[in-house]
Amino acid sequence: MAIVLPLLYIAAIIAIPERIVDQQQKQNQAAPLPRILISANSSLCIVYVRSDASGTNLQLEIMLKKPLTEPEALVYLTPQSVADKVLIGKLNSTGVYRFALKSGLELKNSKVEFFNPLSNSVFHSITL
Repeated sequence: MAIVLPLLYIAAIIAIPERIVDQQQKQNQAAPLPRILISANSSLCIVYVRSDASGTNLQLEIMLKKPLTEPEALVYLTPQSVADKVLIGKLNSTGVYRFALKSGLELKNSKVEFFNPLSNSVFHSITL
């Protein structure tokens, strides 16, 4: 017994898995479009609205500066009227997220909202 317990302790330390990096999320990221049309900054994130050279394709880029305090976050774009709230995507942790936007959205004075579906509340909002 005096020999088995230390050996099990060493085996348990060796069996601890290394930190797993989510490579799938990094591979699925779209390349950033070249032109920045709108930018906004807050304590939690930096938001850019990007477009291609022709201005036909739009992209919302969110750079999280620090980890989210909520367990789950959905990103909504809210134009002038609240009835037009558009689901953009989901955030997981710190990093850069890029989402394609539909053409024809009114982006000036729109809000980007981070919504927690578990508590059914908006926990962060930034105006473009």
